[in-house]
Amino acid sequence: EGKKYEYDVVSATDKYVSPISEKGAEIIYIPTPEIKGAINILDGIEISWAPVKDATGYTVYRWSRHEQNSSLMPYYDVPGTQTSFVDKEVTAGYSYTYSVQALTDYGKSGYSTGGKTLAHVPSTTVRNLTLEKNSVKIEWNGIGFQNIKNYLKTLY
Repeated sequence: EGKKYEYDVVSATDKYVSPISEKGAEIIYIPTPEIKGAINILDGIEISWAPVKDATGYTVYRWSRHEQNSSLMPYYDVPGTQTSFVDKEVTAGYSYTYSVQALTDYGKSGYSTGGKTLAHVPSTTVRNLTLEKNSVKIEWNGIGFQNIKNYLKTLY
């Protein structure tokens, strides 16, 4: 991270070699942020990533099949102190792919073209719990009955 590399280039033929230039090309390696997670939350999709040393900011890239762009595009910039982002501009049932690029005072990292993909499943809110004779009645807003039934089946 942040390691400096210097490259010198010379021209050569079978008879001659040019002198090494006074100043070669210089590059500082900036690692691509590793995405730690992508989860559905009440307001959208939250992605998080590992911090990159000396980052002054991050650019979040996004792609979805139902949008006009054909590849990951810069979507949102966040400060270097932040290592997560909530995307509130998502549509239920659609998948979104995210990647993150680190920005520093001496350049920027690459970003993973594969990224992290997640389908947005909206959360639900329990409206009411009623104790009945031998059961509990649950009323909720949001996702349909079949999805709740399948979820409860996995719990018991």
